Order: sequence, then structure tokens, then C-alpha cells
Amino acid sequence: MTTRTATHAIEIDDVIAGIAVATRGGFRFFAAEAPFRPLDQEVFLSIAHVNQAVRARLTAPHH
Repeated sequence: MTTRTATHAIEIDDVIAGIAVATRGGFRFFAAEAPFRPLDQEVFLSIAHVNQAVRARLTAPHH
């Protein structure tokens, strides 16, 4: 038996942030780059929510 899992590459403005994998309750994000590590393993309700969180990290002021 073959099981398919919905996996989405998350890319914002040519920056690959990571992937989002369908899971119970939404989509679990796996970060590919350091700026997105605070979001790593977080579960979001939708791909739109993942994109919104990634974009917020990308545009957040750097300390």
C-alpha cells in the first residue's frame, strides 16, 4: 500500500524557507534556513498561515 503525504515547498521572494507537510490539525513546517528556525516544527492551520508566518520572519527587523 502506498501512502501519499501532501508536502509543499515554502518559498517567499526566491528564498526557500522550508517545507510544510500535511498533518493532523494542519501543516507542520520544517525550516530549511536559519532565519526560519523559530518556526521549525510549528503546526499551522493552512498553507496561507505558513506563508504569512514565513513572510513575517523574512520582513522582521534584524537585531
